[in-house]
Amino acid sequence: MQESERSEQPATVPQEPAAALEEELKVKETVADAPPAASAAQREERRREKAGPDWLAVEVLAVAGVLFAIIARLSVQPSTALVPIAVLAAPGCGLLVTAIRKLRTLQRPGLLEAALAGTILALCHLGAALTYPAVLSTLLTQAELRLAFLSTWGLVTLFALLLSVVGAVLGHLAFAPLRPLPARAANSSSDEGGDRSGSAGEAGAEALQAEEAAEVDEASQVLALEAGEGGPEGERRGEVKASAGSNEAVRPVVDEGPEESEEDQAEGAEQGSDEEPAEAVGQVAAAKPVRRSLVSYAIAILLLALLPTVVGYLFAAAYDAMFVLYQFAPGPFPTLRLLSALLPWQVPIHIDLSRPDAALIIFSLLWRIPLFLGNGSMFDVLALEPLILNGAALALLLLSTYGRETPATADSPAEERPLPDWPRYLLLMAWLGLALVLAPDLWVFQGLAGLLQIPHADIALPLRTLRILDPLTFSLNLATGPLLSLLLALALRWQYERARALRVAPVAEAHRAASPKA
Repeated sequence: MQESERSEQPATVPQEPAAALEEELKVKETVADAPPAASAAQREERRREKAGPDWLAVEVLAVAGVLFAIIARLSVQPSTALVPIAVLAAPGCGLLVTAIRKLRTLQRPGLLEAALAGTILALCHLGAALTYPAVLSTLLTQAELRLAFLSTWGLVTLFALLLSVVGAVLGHLAFAPLRPLPARAANSSSDEGGDRSGSAGEAGAEALQAEEAAEVDEASQVLALEAGEGGPEGERRGEVKASAGSNEAVRPVVDEGPEESEEDQAEGAEQGSDEEPAEAVGQVAAAKPVRRSLVSYAIAILLLALLPTVVGYLFAAAYDAMFVLYQFAPGPFPTLRLLSALLPWQVPIHIDLSRPDAALIIFSLLWRIPLFLGNGSMFDVLALEPLILNGAALALLLLSTYGRETPATADSPAEERPLPDWPRYLLLMAWLGLALVLAPDLWVFQGLAGLLQIPHADIALPLRTLRILDPLTFSLNLATGPLLSLLLALALRWQYERARALRVAPVAEAHRAASPKA
């Protein structure tokens, strides 16, 4: 026994230095791969920034709301879009909040920021309305008009808040990463049959190995019982029998091994030939990047562009319900006249501000939507607010989410993601601008049929059809939407590529500085 132990020691001694070297190499590799404390702290800081609220989006929307309110107040005659424009622009406001947030992260849409931005947008327009002459004095002296004014703007603020959140949610869902494709794709029933035969062959081989292992265990147990019958002689007999039994137990396994191995190899070759095409197809399907189709983008953009028109119908119904609740006298034209707020070009209708009742007419324009009066000028800058917000939001969403359609590429850095090709990018932007103005342009172009109603006297007199669009303004509206969207697309892409180049430049300089040292 001592000689056997001595003979085993030289074989084990050379293995210790090898194991020690392997452990040292593993430690070095783990130390080299471990990130430094500074980089870990930076990543933690970035994670907290992504998880926190995006105040930049709220600030951008607040500045936009203040600018449009100032532009609206520059007009002596209030624009017919001043009251409903905050509601019609609210979905674009929430969409822009989501787009600005997706420049940093794809984690959540930013509902709190969207709600704040929509509320600020409505309050900015309310501030512009309060600055018109004789508005504050009328609110302080006449209780009925005060109730009508505050109820209207309260409804506007509520709708702006809710619809801004809805726009943020819809934008987040429309441009969310796609679900990953399965790693293996079965193209035909023959591949499935090959998989079944391969699995059956593997099960048979495992069963044979289990039977052989059981026979060897039984033989060893029998030899151990015989060896324990007693004395050194019994031990010697047990050793001899154990060696003989082990040889006999191993001999059939060794003898039967080549035949079974040849059969298994043949079955494995057939199985491999059947599985190789399926595995190749699965690898190709997994390696192929997933991209949204042009039709998918077009459908999503169409739904987002029709949202302001749908919002106009909803707000008109709520506005009419408020009139019934407070028993206000209905307007001479349908409330859906508010859809004209989406059209920048209209036939001008001027007000004679020298009249004694000019202040009352101006006050009525600040809360009554369906009036027969129109804009003082042919072009209304305030009507561009939904076009600008939706166009800027779509441009940023296309630039920030393109190339991040799968969860695997969702967290990839911006420098490694491709940008959408120019034809598709410009086509989708033009499609958004056209879809935003097409539906209201067609509806208003038909004319507004008026009806003068006096509920207490049960009088209803039809009025002449009001036409605030002619063929020229109709065509200008259809051209303004796509043109403005294309200008926004060009400006935002130029700024995005410029900011991207500024982020890439320090990294490239660092690589250049490190290459001579290497």
